[in-house]
Amino acid sequence: PEELGGNITWGPPEVIGFVAHYNIYLSEDAIGTNRTLVTDAVVGTNYYQLPPDTPLLSYTHLLIHSGNHFVEQRTPSVHEIFDQDGRVTNIDYVDQDLDAFEIGGIVTWAPPVAEHIERLVTYNMYLAGGPGGNDRLLVGEQVSSGTNQGFIPAETPLAVHTHLVVYSESEFVEMTTPVAFELEDISAQANGTAFYDLDLDRGHLGGWISWEFPEDT
Repeated sequence: PEELGGNITWGPPEVIGFVAHYNIYLSEDAIGTNRTLVTDAVVGTNYYQLPPDTPLLSYTHLLIHSGNHFVEQRTPSVHEIFDQDGRVTNIDYVDQDLDAFEIGGIVTWAPPVAEHIERLVTYNMYLAGGPGGNDRLLVGEQVSSGTNQGFIPAETPLAVHTHLVVYSESEFVEMTTPVAFELEDISAQANGTAFYDLDLDRGHLGGWISWEFPEDT
């Protein structure tokens, strides 16, 4: 959210006349308040790719003005901006790899709300050194939109990672702001193991083995 990126398309005027280029602006309203020039595209081009991670700031509209070397059209074509928010919610994960410093198991989440899911293509899961996604490492496979769970392979090293982060991705770009889940490493190693051999024959064993329950049960 609060960032833009994607394809801007438009149809040419019915009469090209003296049009030499199109000026594309971000604006705070439909009449050009505090507008900022994004690019000027030459006639014959009816497409522009707005770079990913363009700050939305207080802009609400895209304006396209036809122009030439002397003057710019006063009345633009106007498009109201709809900022997509592809963040998932309600991430849930319980470590099912019982070895210390290793994780594995199923991750689940709720998808973005319906009006924001149209352009979503995949979800990407990473291990990260913090909730912002620093020092991230891709884990598991990309998950297609419509599937709301992923799988972390068993024996995945936890290393210095403290969080699982999920990014949504469109056909254009992966979002820059992830949703994070703090990891808890489950270790089910038995403690206090003891064995007393009660078989008195040489080379044979027999007797009771005892142990304490793991702390994580």
